[in-house]
Amino acid sequence: MQQSERGYTMAELMVIVGIIGILVAIALPAWSNHRIRSANSACVTELSAYTLVAVAALHDGVAVPAATAVRCQSINSSAIGTLGVPGVITASAVAPGDATVSCSIAPGASCTHTSASGN
Repeated sequence: MQQSERGYTMAELMVIVGIIGILVAIALPAWSNHRIRSANSACVTELSAYTLVAVAALHDGVAVPAATAVRCQSINSSAIGTLGVPGVITASAVAPGDATVSCSIAPGASCTHTSASGN
């Protein structure tokens, strides 16, 4: 009785490795862009929340609390102004993010961000 060997040939394994390589080459740039967008979005959210705290403090007539940056490298609140006088709060996202975020304290204003990578 003759037994046939089971398994894959070297050519079949090389084709599988090539397919996996192509899939990785497609997935890595998308994953990298996702990480950048996530970091930028987290900084925008953090700065938006701090802006609401600053507006509430100005409205209540108390000192604006110091900013604690977690998802932003630094929060510059030196140009907040006073209630009724529009001010701006700026920050930049932590790596891998590359956004510069600015939030206006003017009524009805919102936060905007610019990113070198377009994310």
